[in-house]
Amino acid sequence: MSNTNKDQNKKPKFNYYWIYGVIFLFFIIFPILNGGGLGDENNINQSQFYHYLKDGDIDKVDIVRNTGVAKIYLTKEALEKEEHKNAKPTSIFSMSSTAPNYRYKFGSLEYFEGQLSKITSENDVHPEIAYSEESSLLSDFLIGILPFILLIGVWIFIMRR
Repeated sequence: MSNTNKDQNKKPKFNYYWIYGVIFLFFIIFPILNGGGLGDENNINQSQFYHYLKDGDIDKVDIVRNTGVAKIYLTKEALEKEEHKNAKPTSIFSMSSTAPNYRYKFGSLEYFEGQLSKITSENDVHPEIAYSEESSLLSDFLIGILPFILLIGVWIFIMRR
């Protein structure tokens, strides 16, 4: 009789491998959701960018100030050209036209703006130019939740001793 009471009083222990599994899934799934995780196959260099700009292939340039990246959107006519056949948006989850066709990483923002205005005025091309700032969802999440996780972790560590 006493053996059955002992068996009933035993609660199943929590398996800590579940925590490791959730952390592992977080680091696998988050990069995919954040930007596609497909690498940099649509990055272009400076000469390609200015060549496309002079040809009038660029419809919009979205300059992201804090990352030093210009997102390049092509015109519909340019997308039909042979040289832009691989210029499809790289994001897995956004197959619409909201993803940029190319990305160009520039050095100095002032120099880039000067070259951009010089080439657009010399060649009479006027793409839409927009400015934006981006933040990483992971860094925002960690900054917001990490102090609470640390406090809870320290509290659990102290209470177990």
